[in-house]
Amino acid sequence: MTTDETGTSNSGSSLVPGLAAVALFVVMAVAIVQSSFGTAVTFPEGESIVAHIGYAMFDLQADMGTIASEGFLAAFLIIAVGLDVAVDGALFLAKREEEGSIVALLTDGGRELLDTAEASTEATTEEASTGTDTPDSTDTTGGSR
Repeated sequence: MTTDETGTSNSGSSLVPGLAAVALFVVMAVAIVQSSFGTAVTFPEGESIVAHIGYAMFDLQADMGTIASEGFLAAFLIIAVGLDVAVDGALFLAKREEEGSIVALLTDGGRELLDTAEASTEATTEEASTGTDTPDSTDTTGGSR
């Protein structure tokens, strides 16, 4: 038995969720064990199961052959449109807006890289025109001139 800072016992508060979980497990186990699923239905010998799934998905009843099924073209199209909307929404949410224009979330349009490249080009041009040697420059003679 544990007590909290006020000195009251709190063993009942952690016991109730545990008992509820065990009771739910028992109820589900009894329901599964007592259920009957009937006999399994199989496909006829020599039939292409994959082809029939494709025919059923696109609602091509004329080419179905011997296996009867329901058409799922409407469900297929609804799922396709739903996934398209989800991708479009994700792209919309992944963009941010700065000063009235939409900017990609992880890039800055390359401005920072261009500014850095221009600054290093200007520094190299200045060094070449003044004839100064920087410690960063490549010296194949080992530092002696």
